[in-house]
Amino acid sequence: MAQPKGRPSPRKSKLAEQFERAGYALEDTEYEVLPPRGEHFDLRRILARVDRAYFGADRPFDLPAVAWAPLDAHNAWAVYVLKDDQILVEKSLDGPETPAFVIEYLLMHELLHLVHLPTEAEGDPEWHTETFEGELARFAKGADAEGWLDRRLSTELRAKSARAARAPDT
Repeated sequence: MAQPKGRPSPRKSKLAEQFERAGYALEDTEYEVLPPRGEHFDLRRILARVDRAYFGADRPFDLPAVAWAPLDAHNAWAVYVLKDDQILVEKSLDGPETPAFVIEYLLMHELLHLVHLPTEAEGDPEWHTETFEGELARFAKGADAEGWLDRRLSTELRAKSARAARAPDT
């Protein structure tokens, strides 16, 4: 069953509590949250696989929940929702055309946000620090995953542009 938009967070992470104590206002999830078991991928299984391969027993955080959501991929393919302690992955990636390593890469990226807290940059938190990027580079197929996602986005944007060009003027 999908979580309605704007529903109050069912769980709050220790990290979220830390951010609130530091004065940050955390927003409720604005996305429709869908079950983690999709038509092609089960995000819980992939999350467990990524955890074992890259974090394991030394992981300094509890694993967050994970789910599919329509994220409007030109903005993000995956997000870590701090207040809900949940990783959301773009639902359109749940298909046979998506390589499993792309989903693994996205989950690795979001889990690293739990290890590498942001630094302050001109008053805003900077999440993708040099240390964060260095650790993300441990993902063997990271460049392949980024390339696949870039090509996918390009294809989607071209298709959207073509549809807009064909649309009748109103």
